[in-house]
Amino acid sequence: MIVGGLRNLGLLNKISYDKSFDTLIVELDKCYNFVTTLPYQPEVANVILFKRVPENFDDSHLKHFYNYVRSKMGYGNSIVFLTAASVDDYICEVDDEGKMAVIATMGLEPPVCPGYEGSHEPLRGTINVAIIVDYGLSSNALVDLLRVTAEAKSLAASELLLRCPLRSSGTVTDAIAVGGKPPHGDNIIVAGMATRIGSWVSGKVYKRLVEKGLKRLGQEGLLYNAIGLTVNEIVELMAKMYEHDNISGVTVDCFKNRARELIETILKDPNVWSILIAARELDLHSAAGSIPDLNVENYATDDNIIADKLLALILSLYIANFKGLLSMQHIKRIEKKDLLPIRLPRFEDHIVSALVSSAFSAIYDELSKNRKSFS
Repeated sequence: MIVGGLRNLGLLNKISYDKSFDTLIVELDKCYNFVTTLPYQPEVANVILFKRVPENFDDSHLKHFYNYVRSKMGYGNSIVFLTAASVDDYICEVDDEGKMAVIATMGLEPPVCPGYEGSHEPLRGTINVAIIVDYGLSSNALVDLLRVTAEAKSLAASELLLRCPLRSSGTVTDAIAVGGKPPHGDNIIVAGMATRIGSWVSGKVYKRLVEKGLKRLGQEGLLYNAIGLTVNEIVELMAKMYEHDNISGVTVDCFKNRARELIETILKDPNVWSILIAARELDLHSAAGSIPDLNVENYATDDNIIADKLLALILSLYIANFKGLLSMQHIKRIEKKDLLPIRLPRFEDHIVSALVSSAFSAIYDELSKNRKSFS
């Protein structure tokens, strides 16, 4: 994304992308004091570099690599971010006065959540956020603004429903750097969310990361985050059901094509999405123990809980009308035959069964009536 439409770049002198070294370069109007979660960074810098690295990047010589990037780019006094995500598609926000800026690059895998060690998967992303404010900030205020940025980033990640056993706050290697003007007469000592600086920064970080994240995920990615399955996996699940209960003259391939069309149509409905997201949220709350009187250890098997079945019934009725009631029998068939490709949490398990069974019933009825035109 080229920086366009910004009325005033203010404290950002220039933003450019070096294609040959796959690096985003942010040149500042002067040196700023920085605090950062990154290791081996200068306390004062006037350039920020976002360097793209391979997914299998070896970080065992990190200090040496940082210095190599600075030397290669010719910016010895620079903050260096690393990510396996694209850096030429970035976020840039500058306030109307040109005194505050947010620059960020975004990847979404692998996610991380409280109490679970980092994934051993290759690093495919990272949420990197740089904040620069042309105000004199005390060391305490810099740390305060770092906290605010981390909170806003975590809230944005939560909105994207990144899949983790608990609610995810981002990816394994997220990083933040916050720079402020050395304090002189305008020494600001706090920069929390309720302050003018903290409010602007948190609002822009939160809003733009949610927007960029949804764009990066697309419908397919958000579906996976919400229910743990892709469209292809849902279609294959429906095809397995059809193999056990097929219609004479209608091939499996024909059924799969129609199943994909219907699922894609269903997923254009915000009401369906609301129910899918509700199921995911309920599983996250259940796993965290934040639903009153629901025990974390046995919520998956608690016979007193019927909310999962009610939610599944609502979705079935919405998709297939009265036939949705009849399609509920397929839910038991899915569960008994263990057809799901993965084990899902309680609410998602039921909502996936409802989605699949109601769509299956709708297609089965349609193909039965019009088998000649579909064969």
